[in-house]
Amino acid sequence: MKDGKLENTLEILRDEEYEARLAAMLLPTAFFETVTLKGDFEARVKIILPSDQRHRSTVRSLPVLLKLCRA
Repeated sequence: MKDGKLENTLEILRDEEYEARLAAMLLPTAFFETVTLKGDFEARVKIILPSDQRHRSTVRSLPVLLKLCRA
């Protein structure tokens, strides 16, 4: 450090190769919704869609797994 300034610093936490690989990956889309169940119970659910389906659509059917926990 000279005159209160850093000299010859190296940014060690940035990996440009990793960032490029991550940008090329197709990550799933997640969103939350409230679903009404039998007996008028409401469940807050997290829906995770495949990378090729960025929003909900009535055109495509997907299997659903639902795990309910008592809070």
